[in-house]
Amino acid sequence: MALAVLSEFKYYGPTEAILFKGRVSPKTVQCYPRLKPEYPITIKFSTFNYDHAASQWFQRTLSGPEYPGIKEITGTIRSVRMIGRDLELVIDPLQELVQYISVADTVKFGSIEYGWGPASSFGCAHCTNATAECRCQSLDTPPTVILQKQRLD
Repeated sequence: MALAVLSEFKYYGPTEAILFKGRVSPKTVQCYPRLKPEYPITIKFSTFNYDHAASQWFQRTLSGPEYPGIKEITGTIRSVRMIGRDLELVIDPLQELVQYISVADTVKFGSIEYGWGPASSFGCAHCTNATAECRCQSLDTPPTVILQKQRLD
């Protein structure tokens, strides 16, 4: 088991890679040589944010569709870089599996799911809309993420 304190997490869209940056434990530094591009990797993660209106910390982003429960997601390593004890890991989605990442904006309103998986599962390259009709198409610049809760079962 590896452990990192994330300093950066980036999700660019349902078919794109996910970026993790963070400080890793001394034990995890020893695992670094085993992390190779194109190797499969299964992870669990969670980020936190502070809700000023509720005066409370909450889970902002987490792996899996069952907020607030953290579930594993699996991808393939695109790149990995170690600088001292800081790790940068970029993971591509599996092409045969739709997975989910949950995101909450506040304590009060719960979460919305982002899809992560093969392009053939989504009608739009910018959101998790399963149909060809999508709000993204009318935007001038591609959004980093458009949130739309829709399971593709």
